[in-house]
Amino acid sequence: TRMQNVSLGGIQFESRESYPLDGDLKFLISRDGDLSGGIEASGRITWIRKNRGVYRYGVRFEDIPDALESQFSGACKTAQIV
Repeated sequence: TRMQNVSLGGIQFESRESYPLDGDLKFLISRDGDLSGGIEASGRITWIRKNRGVYRYGVRFEDIPDALESQFSGACKTAQIV
C-alpha cells in the first residue's frame, strides 16, 4: 500500500489489495513516519481506479479527529490501513 495524498477531507492511496466501493477503512496517520504515535481516522471508499493490477482508491474521512487537524500543520509522511 502506498499513500498518494492525505488531506483533512480524505486520503488517496494505491494498493494491490481489492477493497469494495463504499467499504469502510481505518487508517493510522503520522506526520513523522512513526505509526506507534499515529492518529486513527476512519473513512469510506468513494472511488476506485484499476490499472495493471494496481488499484487507486479515494477515501473520504467520516470522522476527523481533532488530533488529525493538528497533524496538518506539516506534511503527513505515513499512513497505514488498520
